[in-house]
Amino acid sequence: MTVATALDASGFAMFADFVQRFAAENDVLYAPKPGRRHDGKQLYAFGRATVYLDRNVTFVKRAGRFVPVALEDLLAADA
Repeated sequence: MTVATALDASGFAMFADFVQRFAAENDVLYAPKPGRRHDGKQLYAFGRATVYLDRNVTFVKRAGRFVPVALEDLLAADA
């Protein structure tokens, strides 16, 4: 499955679109959690994890707090 990637004003792929494409290419559910936010940021399901995106960094909830995580590590944790 190919997901179109939006570009910002400088022509770079937007991080949120990259995360969506990464999830789709790896058959992982990636969807917003309606009405759920952390520090004003939309929360998403990434497989079984709860994540949010901020400044090209993915944060995952672990042990009651959000920590930065690489997408490959999220994928491995969901396996």
